[in-house]
Amino acid sequence: MKKVFIVLACFLFISETYAQEASQQQYDTLKDSIVAQFSRSDYHAIYSLMDPSYFKIEEPAFVSFLKNIKSNSGEIVQTKFLADSVFEGSNSGRARYYLAEFQLRSLLMVLEATPHGKISLFALIHYEYPPITATADIPSSNPLSSPLDRMVDSAAREYFQHQYATGLSIGIIKNGQRYVYHYGTTSKAKPQLPANKTLYEIGSITKTFTGTILAHAVLENKVRLSDDIRKYLDGSFPNLEYNGHPITLKDLANHTSRIPTVPDDLFSQRGVNLLAPWNDYNEKMFWEALHRVKPDTISGYKFQYSNLGMSLLGHILARVYKQPYEKLVEKYITQPMKMGGTTVLPLKDKNELLALKYSSNGYLLPYWHQQAFLPAGIGMVSNIDDMLNYLSYQIADSDPTIQLTHQPTSENVGLSWGIGNPGTPYKLYEHSGGTYGFTTIIRAFPEAKAGIVILTNTDVDIMQLTRRISRYIIN
Repeated sequence: MKKVFIVLACFLFISETYAQEASQQQYDTLKDSIVAQFSRSDYHAIYSLMDPSYFKIEEPAFVSFLKNIKSNSGEIVQTKFLADSVFEGSNSGRARYYLAEFQLRSLLMVLEATPHGKISLFALIHYEYPPITATADIPSSNPLSSPLDRMVDSAAREYFQHQYATGLSIGIIKNGQRYVYHYGTTSKAKPQLPANKTLYEIGSITKTFTGTILAHAVLENKVRLSDDIRKYLDGSFPNLEYNGHPITLKDLANHTSRIPTVPDDLFSQRGVNLLAPWNDYNEKMFWEALHRVKPDTISGYKFQYSNLGMSLLGHILARVYKQPYEKLVEKYITQPMKMGGTTVLPLKDKNELLALKYSSNGYLLPYWHQQAFLPAGIGMVSNIDDMLNYLSYQIADSDPTIQLTHQPTSENVGLSWGIGNPGTPYKLYEHSGGTYGFTTIIRAFPEAKAGIVILTNTDVDIMQLTRRISRYIIN
């Protein structure tokens, strides 16, 4: 799943300088009150702590902001005072900084208080942990016997400068040769180096499987990319059009359908687990949410990444073939490409092969189990061996089905694949994946006969690692 990143806003308001400042105890009391009310989702109570003389954000906007924070960060686990320091735009020129560790990430909480114990400035800002330099003791399978080995090792150890990076598997294909490297551990509790069969949630890379099945359906004359999606749905969906223009199968595959990223009630469902909100999202809820969709413009032109739309495409393909989505993946992808370890959650067996998953600040997270919403968009697990098999088909770019998925359908998107040319003479087909705790990417450079797969079990950015290795293997 493409991650829904938080827009972290700072609410800054300037007025006259205070004659005196709030005490440390007043600050800590305000901070503790914010944490307690946030835990109860009582955002209006938090708003009541603000001094209206300085804090001019309207209450509905403030409440929406905090709801977004909780949806994307989870609950606050603990806070830690960091410093009193300068904060540009504060009334007194200074503010108090706290490290707020949420379940999914850490944010910097910035407060300024009036002498009367009210809040005049409140901000939540992305927090970057200081890099660590002692990475030599990170376990690895890298033999360090070639220039490629040494370059990968340098890039991997740079990645592990993030203090909560946990496990990492890297697969490379260059001129038909395969290279695999493992680093770190699959579990903090029981350290074990990842292996070729270690399973990771691959997140939105699953969408390329869905695009491949769609390409098969097109080549088998079962569907056309220009088909109105309602042709394959039960019941009436008059809402799935805009001014008489229907949403097509192609629009679902290239994210131009204008269907929202996720269902509108995903995070508001009763008893929702914010760390795995899809686990209890059932099929009835899925179809009800689809009936509430209201496209804001004609489909086919404006990109909007949609997990909901891709899941719908998976449902449609299952109806076209009269087989479950998982069976279609098996028939068209995992069997012919010899990807025997690739499957959906929950696993019937092989649980010991599944890496544990961790947030960017080190907290253990639950797996995303398959439900109505997941499989076609973000629901698969795989290992480095299987993903290299899959990558080899993308690099070869010779199978008619694969070729169809690589054809641009809207600017730089094919049938689920991103298509680019990242400052090189070579065309690139790529897709990233992210579930809370797993971060993955696959990149194919057919003209360079090269490609890379990276699988990790921590929600830590891998783009610098990806770019370094990509540049090396294509040059």
